[in-house]
Amino acid sequence: STSATSGVVSSGLVGHWTFDGPDMLQNIVDKSGSGNTGYLKNVVATSTFPGVVGQAMHFDGSNDYVSVPDSASLSPTAGLSVFGWVYQDTGANNKAIFTKWNHGVAHTFILQTNNSSGQLVLYMSTQGVGAGESSVTSGSGVISARGWHYVGFVFDGAGASGTDRAKIYIDGVAYSVGG
Repeated sequence: STSATSGVVSSGLVGHWTFDGPDMLQNIVDKSGSGNTGYLKNVVATSTFPGVVGQAMHFDGSNDYVSVPDSASLSPTAGLSVFGWVYQDTGANNKAIFTKWNHGVAHTFILQTNNSSGQLVLYMSTQGVGAGESSVTSGSGVISARGWHYVGFVFDGAGASGTDRAKIYIDGVAYSVGG
């Protein structure tokens, strides 16, 4: 279901981080109610600027990130959707957008830029890093530098292969090219 006032999905939601001032006094409050607080790493809460919806964070591209500790709610076995607004200052190669990539932990993923043309790649594993890995790319779908894009992926754990199980979305358009 979607809240009529906020446009945010509420059913099954396990993480929602707004990056808005009141939600970022020291860390990033998880507005989903699941308690998945984000912790700022090498960046301060005052590194915000206007986003598409509310505020956004500015990361320098070298070592800034938000860390959310692993929890059962962030390890679904049937499927997963992860989405957010991104803005790249420049075309960047191999820059992570969303990551849950731990050795020995099942249901890991990383969505990152694949090359300086703005193509995205999603690596995923249902058995932990190094086992059962597959990947899909956005193919002709790219994110341009100096522009906002709504990006993410949908992973259906029931599919037979990577391209059947996952799709990358850029600005509402689905892409799925086997890697």
